[in-house]
Amino acid sequence: MELTEAIKSRRSVRAFTDRTVPAEWVRDILDHARLSASGGNLQPWRVHVVTGETRARIVAAALRAHEAGETRNPFPVYPPGLWEPYRTRRRDAGTLRFQALGETGRTAEGTDHMARLNYGFFGAPVGLFFFLEPRMEPSQWTDLGLFLQNVMLLCRDRGLSSCPQAVWSTVSHVVRPILGEPEANVLVAGMSVGFADEDDPLAKLQTDRADVDSFTTFHD
Repeated sequence: MELTEAIKSRRSVRAFTDRTVPAEWVRDILDHARLSASGGNLQPWRVHVVTGETRARIVAAALRAHEAGETRNPFPVYPPGLWEPYRTRRRDAGTLRFQALGETGRTAEGTDHMARLNYGFFGAPVGLFFFLEPRMEPSQWTDLGLFLQNVMLLCRDRGLSSCPQAVWSTVSHVVRPILGEPEANVLVAGMSVGFADEDDPLAKLQTDRADVDSFTTFHD
């Protein structure tokens, strides 16, 4: 797949089939993603790939934490008091997801349903977890973002879809012990990887993007 096509076709897919993803594909994706730019060549990312029984254990533990009200927010995903145009962008994206669930708006039932889908990797057979050591600074968080983008584009190159998920940070306290990850390390995000279920409305969502002139100033 051409790079431009991979970028244009990448989207956060929230419905997957149970079709198996070959383990060698995942390894190859990570092997190429590691060539991402990294300030000072620190390569700060720590990655766990879960499938099969380990994936099932993590999903079960996350759902138990959700049902018990034991989710936590170790760091803010969005700035407090989100302002325009960011507030509207976030609201509109959320509205699309709830509409795909058949909801007319955000409801308690819809919110719970979406959380359960999140903690189930949206049905994807492969889950990835991305950690940083707690002493890392904002520049290393940027490095991790570059690495994640490589992973997602390489997924598209293989005909796979993905969904990066910040929600996994809220259950990091139950994920880390299963993975054997040190308690202090920060679970920045998870990611669902698999083949999109194109018959599901959640797999077809495409959010709008601002045009270039809205965020760019050209100087000559």
